[in-house]
Amino acid sequence: MLEKYESFSTKEKEEFRDICNELFDKTFLNEEVISNDGGFVINEKFNFVRRNFELFEEYFMLSGWILERKNNETIYIRNETGSNRVILKLLTTKMLIALRVIYDEKRKKSSNSNRVQFKLNELYNKMLHDFGLIDTMPSKTDRDSSIKMIEKYNIIVKAAVAEDEMDNVYVIMPSITVAVSDERINMIYNQLKEEELTDEEIDKNDADEMALL
Repeated sequence: MLEKYESFSTKEKEEFRDICNELFDKTFLNEEVISNDGGFVINEKFNFVRRNFELFEEYFMLSGWILERKNNETIYIRNETGSNRVILKLLTTKMLIALRVIYDEKRKKSSNSNRVQFKLNELYNKMLHDFGLIDTMPSKTDRDSSIKMIEKYNIIVKAAVAEDEMDNVYVIMPSITVAVSDERINMIYNQLKEEELTDEEIDKNDADEMALL
């Protein structure tokens, strides 16, 4: 594989380096990214990894990471020892659960896209009234912190800004199905419903069970 890397142009080597750093930082790459005009276009970084998957795979393997892809929609890395995962706040975990349910519900109604739109007021209403994940509306500081964390990892993307922030439009990307897997969603949801957990009570092992970040 070293020969493949050496055959790259200077620009391709820089792209290889930048993509590796992005995966270490953000975990996920989706097949599509939002453009300046608000539409979605093919993610050239995703295509670069897809074309050179074995090279990236070998590089990450040497670093103790496994490169994987799901449904040709999301490329991501995970640590083979299960270490180096992000410890999520309880609110962030609950948001991820709600987003995964919203994603699945809307995908069933429209299979034309692997992306799903939602507004912030829709997310919080579902968390409060439909899913029973929260009893009261979290503070703006806590809400913003959790949204920014999820956005950082390419799980959601801001698509439109409204005068009232609750009407801001976001898009849930297919990476949500990896961040909150089919195997874990019911287990986590039941745990959250049955136990009165606080952020202080969530240790690293709990966080590892809640999301793959």
